[in-house]
Amino acid sequence: MDIKAKQEAIVIDLLKSMNLDPEKILSKEALTMPHRTVIVHQPQLWEQEKSDRMMRALMQKLKQDIINETQAVCQKTVYFIVWEW
Repeated sequence: MDIKAKQEAIVIDLLKSMNLDPEKILSKEALTMPHRTVIVHQPQLWEQEKSDRMMRALMQKLKQDIINETQAVCQKTVYFIVWEW
């Protein structure tokens, strides 16, 4: 197993652990933006595009989780400060 395949397997496992479906991620962009869908005849380019899409989805999910957690902590902090007054 080469490095790219291991990296892709790790990303897929991370996506699944975050309740994201890699197949939906790969097809979502094609369905929502058909004007940007490109048919790639070179396997290396397709593999790179797949990896890029999954990494973008992973980063977006992590960013959203961080934002949600930060908002929750801020709300608790504000509630605590108000309660102490």
